[in-house]
Amino acid sequence: MAQEFSSSRFDFHVTLLGGIKSDNLPELKSTIEKLAGGLQPFEIFFGENALTVYDTWNQNILLLAEDGAELNAANLAARRFLIDAAAEEPAFAAPSRRPHGSLLYGPHSLEERQAAERWARQEAAWILAPWSFKATHIALYETETPPERRWEGVPTWRKVAEFPFGITLTD
Repeated sequence: MAQEFSSSRFDFHVTLLGGIKSDNLPELKSTIEKLAGGLQPFEIFFGENALTVYDTWNQNILLLAEDGAELNAANLAARRFLIDAAAEEPAFAAPSRRPHGSLLYGPHSLEERQAAERWARQEAAWILAPWSFKATHIALYETETPPERRWEGVPTWRKVAEFPFGITLTD
């Protein structure tokens, strides 16, 4: 899809929590390791017709995940570890405010987004049927780019580390 619609390629993922700011990478990695160590693998489900379009560069064409107790609990735990220890509810990024897997990033026009949605329905029809995958780890990416042109930074995203669920390596 990225090639078809002049966008950057990226690994398919469901963002557990985005926008984390930290000047101390070792401390951030330690915190995420503890978070992941307290989680167990769980399924992320996508229902029929999960494919949708939003008018933002980072929720351009996406698959909305089903509202699952384990995914919501993981998001809430991440918020408590990384943003607000007193958080009481899960919260996912606007505008969907839902867990999702992005398929396309960029400043595409509404017409281009709709064309991309049609393309996905024709060329990757399997995504329209219910499916799932097992979440087994948290991947930490460095994604810092200028806010006004963030989509241009996608090719520079760098995986910093992966943290398997249920395992804590340091104290």
